[in-house]
Amino acid sequence: MTEYFETDAEYELFMPFIVVESQGGPYPDEAFVVGYELGLLDQELQTLAGVGPTRCGAVPTGRYLHTLGVPQADLIAMRNGYTIDTSEGHSDSTWTWVEFRPEAPDGG
Repeated sequence: MTEYFETDAEYELFMPFIVVESQGGPYPDEAFVVGYELGLLDQELQTLAGVGPTRCGAVPTGRYLHTLGVPQADLIAMRNGYTIDTSEGHSDSTWTWVEFRPEAPDGG
């Protein structure tokens, strides 16, 4: 199996989240980050759904999502006319590879 993660890699946020507990704020860090990630996903799927995924192939690219947020991501996808597929790629207790598919026009 291919190794998907660099074990010695370090990552930083693209902007600081100052309202999280680790920065003296009121919100739990992980919950805030997952919520932010899902909010971005919802906005992207709403935009693409407005274009019409089945008419013009407007499908978001696959990506890693926090594993804790995947059940909610599934509901967000359904609300916007997509299904998610987690069968490809790597998944562990922290990250899950998610791909999106437009729902069939008949719902099947």
